[in-house]
Amino acid sequence: MDQRDLNAVSALCLNFVDELGQAVAVFAPRNEPAQAIAYIGRAPSLTIRQLSGLLGLSHAATVRLVDRMCVDDLVSRRPSKEDGRAVELNLTAQGQERYKKMLNARSTLVKRRLSLLNKKDQAAFVQLARRLLSSRVYSAEDAARGCRFCDVEACYDCPVRTGS
Repeated sequence: MDQRDLNAVSALCLNFVDELGQAVAVFAPRNEPAQAIAYIGRAPSLTIRQLSGLLGLSHAATVRLVDRMCVDDLVSRRPSKEDGRAVELNLTAQGQERYKKMLNARSTLVKRRLSLLNKKDQAAFVQLARRLLSSRVYSAEDAARGCRFCDVEACYDCPVRTGS
């Protein structure tokens, strides 16, 4: 199983988790720094406004989260080159290291879960994951959410199609 296969399975699982999370958001609000690290790791120079939308947090809550991440030396800020009013976010070296560890943990988890299947069933599962992921058109924001823990360099033919 290669990184692309792991991406498909991971994205499928996150898709289901996200949909379930929306249904039970009243009981389990989501605002974890791990997700912010994943979004910034996938898209360096993400703005606070963009991150706010992806996390489903208010602008003020996102600023507080970014403040904590800057204090923890995970994220750095700089004025946007395109819009002087916006602030771009990038992972620091420590943030990059944490992002890599998160991707490795994701790979380990998926491999461990799928190791219960034989090679033929693993291949069938991956094909089903890709088919399920490609069965609808996602908004760019939904695609970013579903693929937030994917190894973007490995997914040269992503099954997630966006309408924007």
